[in-house]
Amino acid sequence: MSNSFFAIVYYDGKISKSDTDVVFESDDPISLTFIKDIPLEEMKCKINRKIGAGNTKTVSSLTYRFPVSLIRGAFVYRAVVIDDDDDVTTMIAAHEKSGNVNLELYVKLEDVEKGCRDVNVPAPNPEIQPIRQCEAEIPSSSQVATEAAIDLNIVPFGESYVFEEYENEDEDEEDRDSDVEIIPAPGPHLSSSIGSSRDLPAMQAHEFPEYAHIIPSLMTYSETGDLCIGMRFPTKDAVLSAIKHYNIKQSVDYKVIVSTPTKYVVSDLIVEIRTRYGYCVSYRKAWNGKQKAIAELYGDWDKSYNDLPNLLAAMQQYVPGTVVELQTLPAYDGNRLVEGKRVFHRLFWTFRSCIEGFRYCKPIVQVDGTFLNGKYKETLLLAISQDGNHNILPLAFAIVEGETKEAWAFFLTNLRKHVKQMGICLISNWNESIKSVIRSKGIRWVPPYAYPVYCLRHVAVNFMKEFNDNELRQEVVSMGNELTSTRFHQRLENVRKKNSRAGEWLDNISKERWTLSYDGGRRYGHMTTNLAEFINPMFKGTRHLPIAALVHESYSMLAQLFVEMGKKQLTMMDSGQIYCELVTQELQENCSKAKSHRVHDFSHANC
Repeated sequence: MSNSFFAIVYYDGKISKSDTDVVFESDDPISLTFIKDIPLEEMKCKINRKIGAGNTKTVSSLTYRFPVSLIRGAFVYRAVVIDDDDDVTTMIAAHEKSGNVNLELYVKLEDVEKGCRDVNVPAPNPEIQPIRQCEAEIPSSSQVATEAAIDLNIVPFGESYVFEEYENEDEDEEDRDSDVEIIPAPGPHLSSSIGSSRDLPAMQAHEFPEYAHIIPSLMTYSETGDLCIGMRFPTKDAVLSAIKHYNIKQSVDYKVIVSTPTKYVVSDLIVEIRTRYGYCVSYRKAWNGKQKAIAELYGDWDKSYNDLPNLLAAMQQYVPGTVVELQTLPAYDGNRLVEGKRVFHRLFWTFRSCIEGFRYCKPIVQVDGTFLNGKYKETLLLAISQDGNHNILPLAFAIVEGETKEAWAFFLTNLRKHVKQMGICLISNWNESIKSVIRSKGIRWVPPYAYPVYCLRHVAVNFMKEFNDNELRQEVVSMGNELTSTRFHQRLENVRKKNSRAGEWLDNISKERWTLSYDGGRRYGHMTTNLAEFINPMFKGTRHLPIAALVHESYSMLAQLFVEMGKKQLTMMDSGQIYCELVTQELQENCSKAKSHRVHDFSHANC
């Protein structure tokens, strides 16, 4: 399937409407080819350049000749205004479904004072300076290998950069800054998401009420699983179910992208620049600008590794009890060892408040990892616990090369040095690297020092991979959550009757590792690693930042957490509360229920 589409664009004409059709008229229509994932603002700028309106006129709105339904073998058309990137995606999906060769658009032009000027036209107002064009300086492979190892005291792990340029064959020469060499990276990396594919047909069902007026009759979700604009659903759950089924049928995924006051999606950044300064910039330039803005605010990615030792030293000096374990590797220029330079490898850190606070938590530790999506591909490992009032306490952090055996050994070994309590229940996913580390001698995460167990959800996922039976998977989850061994074995026998091999597979897993009925009460009801996954969203807005900024953000979040929790606990103590909020609530509810109970004495001791 082609990654582009052909469109006929009408302008300086009129739109004629009837009950069954919409006709665009223009004396001199133009033809253009667009890539399918082009943002709306870039589409407008491209049309503006093709029309040749220069600095006098600019595109203010796009109207699409939308095919709605078939009447006696012909389509009924409506005029639909394209307002955002979701509308562009919907338009393309509708066009492909209709089978029409040409996609027809009508463009409304307005004076440049209300719209956008070309990026090369100077602003008439001397107080408003043009936005600096953000050009990505991409070094050659030899430059990268040398500079990454020589110019920094501590450099990122991996000696190459990888950039994915936003490709547009029809883009004018002014938007092509330079020929770019794609450099393969021998070390871990994360390529830029410039122009990432958004070919998601399911997005045509996004924000249904917006388009309800274009379809005269009420449409409901059909059993075929198809979605189209104008469908209505009785509940939100029905909408989500329809989208999920559609995605499964089409073998696609969808992602909701929302901008907030503190988080800009690149397409919204283009609109903001156009509105505030009157300039249209390409998606690539906006993305590069955003990356440079992050570097201005939080520091350069490469320089951040060099700043890291100073930050860690400052934390240890001004936050007493801060624990830091930094591992680096020798730096090489080819085969030559570079004296006085090191390459970042791994980092473990925690704070005294976290370690001391764990003494008042349940004796459980959940560990999990999450990818960092900045310039370099690394992984953030987390250890989490919870107190009796259901407050989550982060215990320790580590930045490593990935969820390898060596990385987990580094993290768990350092964690055990500072979390020294006996009998801790360690909850982790079904990860071969973690299991291998736990089996290692001297790690002290085995009985009687600790009791490693599995996340039940990961057990179910592995069961599903092995047997692909959703009914039995649900039975396995129920088995894990059973409180009594009798009920557990009843369910196990049911599994054996339906699939004897599945029963044998479950027998090979120690019951103490994945069931509530055999855990000896050590799990405190925690069957998954949800606590660690609750923390991941806290780092969602920081996972793209340079490493020093990420470490600093962990301190800032914990400082705020401890201050807020401290104030809350002091308020409770000043009010005369003896127990924590959760226990007090449970006591009140039980006392309220007890007032309606009747007690009957069946004892015969006094007879």
